[in-house]
Amino acid sequence: MRKESLCIAYAGEKVDNGSMDVNDFAPALLAFGDLVSEANKVLNHDDSKVNVYVKSNFQKVRCKMKLNS
Repeated sequence: MRKESLCIAYAGEKVDNGSMDVNDFAPALLAFGDLVSEANKVLNHDDSKVNVYVKSNFQKVRCKMKLNS
């Protein structure tokens, strides 16, 4: 099984206090998961399945997550 990873970091006023509103964060994660799933369908013609996992070590001032597939 092939694995890839991507690191995304959030910075700015909305995360300066070390937290992020779930109403901003959750839709971004769901949209990214949908994007990866749709790209996989286009590239592999439904011959494979992809899973997206979030692995994170939240740090104050920025929210950084690593996505593994």
